[in-house]
Amino acid sequence: MSICHIEPHRDGTPMQKLWHVLRAFARALVLSLSSRRFDVLHVHIGDFPSLYRKMLVAWPLFAFARCPSVLHMHGAAFLAEYARQPAFGRWLARRFIARFDLVIALSDQWRADLVARFTIARIIALPNAVPVPAEPPPRDLAAPRAFLFLGLIGARKGVIDLVQAAHGLAAQDASFTLAIGGNGDSTRLCAVIKAYDLAQRVTYLGWIDSAARDRIIRTSHVLVLPSYAEGAPMAIIEAMAAGMPIIATRVGAIPELVEHGHNGLLIEPGDVDALTAAMATLARDPDLCAQMGARSHAIAHERLSLPAHKTALIAAYRSLLAGAGHGD
Repeated sequence: MSICHIEPHRDGTPMQKLWHVLRAFARALVLSLSSRRFDVLHVHIGDFPSLYRKMLVAWPLFAFARCPSVLHMHGAAFLAEYARQPAFGRWLARRFIARFDLVIALSDQWRADLVARFTIARIIALPNAVPVPAEPPPRDLAAPRAFLFLGLIGARKGVIDLVQAAHGLAAQDASFTLAIGGNGDSTRLCAVIKAYDLAQRVTYLGWIDSAARDRIIRTSHVLVLPSYAEGAPMAIIEAMAAGMPIIATRVGAIPELVEHGHNGLLIEPGDVDALTAAMATLARDPDLCAQMGARSHAIAHERLSLPAHKTALIAAYRSLLAGAGHGD
């Protein structure tokens, strides 16, 4: 199998971003007019404006390459942002999605939501995947409970709710620490940590790279993600692969990853009291932490590993190609 990758986005100034999109469009045009034969066009999109960038770059491939096509939808806020687009933008989105032979959603719930909103020829649910070790790293659960948050610092991820819950947990004299990693509205976050006098318990790590993320996951006990909207969060999948119990909200695909009372605890978005209670439960019960962490790892090994993802994706490709008369 050979893959030709076109990346239409890069960080930088608006002009740099525009130039990168135009270069990606030019490359797609050259490839589509070349003698090279493609078996599958696989397009990944996040939220808006990712769809508009991919729409431009995919156009020549649709027009000239004429091969079966897959749209892989990742954006947690895609449907909410779709509703805020002008009428012409919504029309473009509907037309673009309808062109694909197969749509991949990250969860069964998201699949149902997309089918209810768009004309889709065929759609499957396929969760994200990560490397899953044969055994999770050992953890000292006799130590103060080490809670971890990884994600964008902002309202959608509920990080201020988490700091408020940490304040409530500290008032109960629980033994714990909380590490927060991510970029975003760090000014407000640090101000709230200071206002609640939590500097001895709560550490803001800032943005962390993948190596630092892996280290902090190995040394933490519980991942907490009290989001108001999500798709299938990579932070949860990575934490499950490392054998961590999860405290999260009943949004997006999270209930398909975390079963309440089995490998984690689920609450409603914005319920700080319930979040505090969930953290208190796992802060005071190391055996429950260990049991839930083991179950998280088992789920990740069965459903969220790279081999499992590869098998499901290849099966989808083969079915798509068979339907188009390409065979194997």
